[in-house]
Amino acid sequence: MKTITLKQTGYYITGLAIVKPWGGGRAYISMNSFNVKKLKDIKDNINDNGFGVEAILGAICEIYTNYEGHHVYKNEIAIGTVTQKDWDFYYDNN
Repeated sequence: MKTITLKQTGYYITGLAIVKPWGGGRAYISMNSFNVKKLKDIKDNINDNGFGVEAILGAICEIYTNYEGHHVYKNEIAIGTVTQKDWDFYYDNN
């Protein structure tokens, strides 16, 4: 049996943005997935998938450790304003 060693190259992030549409209210949009080198960089990359909204209120992010393109699930985090209702929507639709 051969052993392969992969180098950790950062983190792969996907998830759900909680947004305020231009007409008001609260809505959910799947984010464009992105890569970051450090976990502290996630907040700066939260996005609305190009939809164009009045504001991004928060996000529920799935974090995967990236080993040279191979993604291994790490955990989920909330960033910004995320309510229990948002978590319920997230789990009901994933």
